Amino acid sequence: MHITELVWDDETVSHIQKKHRVDPKEVEDACFSEDAPLVLTARGGAPIYYVLGQTSSGRYLFIVIRYLFRGKAKPITARNMEPGEKRRYHKMR
Repeated sequence: MHITELVWDDETVSHIQKKHRVDPKEVEDACFSEDAPLVLTARGGAPIYYVLGQTSSGRYLFIVIRYLFRGKAKPITARNMEPGEKRRYHKMR
């Protein structure tokens, strides 16, 4: 799976900005960073993935996306990584 574009909707933008204080630009930065993010498949049948990445400013983000088609994915949520997620990110990269 290769993601080339994130498809946003107003509800998701509002959710991550208000609840998690994450800007969509930060999500884009972490997902498309030269320092490739860690992408993990979520359990279950849906095409849901967890993206663990770091922004160019150094912020560590945990992002949930749903793969749509032809390289497009829809962000579901994004928040700061928890300490265990950050350890896993560094260990698996």
